[in-house]
Amino acid sequence: MHGNNRFFIKILNSILLYCIVMNPVLAGFDPMFAVRISENWLQSQDNQTIEIASDTFDEFIPDNNNNQIGWGVFAGVNYDFKKHWSLQMGLGFDAVNFDDLSGNVWGNADPNFDGIDYQYELEHQRLAAEFKFLREFDDWYPYVTASLGVAWNETENYQETSSTPGELTREHLFNGTTQTDFVYSIGAGIEREIIDDLRIGIGYLFTDAGDSVLTAQNTGQDWKQEVQLQEVLLQLSYIL
Repeated sequence: MHGNNRFFIKILNSILLYCIVMNPVLAGFDPMFAVRISENWLQSQDNQTIEIASDTFDEFIPDNNNNQIGWGVFAGVNYDFKKHWSLQMGLGFDAVNFDDLSGNVWGNADPNFDGIDYQYELEHQRLAAEFKFLREFDDWYPYVTASLGVAWNETENYQETSSTPGELTREHLFNGTTQTDFVYSIGAGIEREIIDDLRIGIGYLFTDAGDSVLTAQNTGQDWKQEVQLQEVLLQLSYIL
């Protein structure tokens, strides 16, 4: 997945270069770019009962305390379509890595056999067309935003550890997968122009990015979880 980062950034660079070259043609459309960081909270995960071997079922109980810092970039155009009103549109790429999704395993789905803990990684990336409507109030720009695109949710490195002396753990119980899904985001926030055409902003974003999947190696049963994020964004943008 890390190779995809470089590929997507090349795409955004190409879009920005196109906007600069086409600026005289696209009258009123000003090229722009932005960088952002975000605090991401993964929605509460559901308990799952999985057949890990023939007629052997374990229940997996997530901890549900999952937040990580992510990052993103955007390239597109800004269009002042009416006095004090503007539209920004373009492509954005975002990524966040939840490197410690953890929980407890109930052997045979029995809470009396809870001596095993698990953890695995989830890497979420998305490429989306973004649209933002802004209203100017004396250098302040409240906005609403929405995006549509494609997401990649990769799971890997499932591991177990024993919380009970002498308890055996299992290796290679689940295989990681990469799921490609439709993604959408909606949100709102506010920006402040700090110098001409340079703005800093903060906002909130809800993102639904489809599912993540771990597959039981012995039975092929999928452990599927929704990937829904609550995000608080800090963004720096510049209009050329």
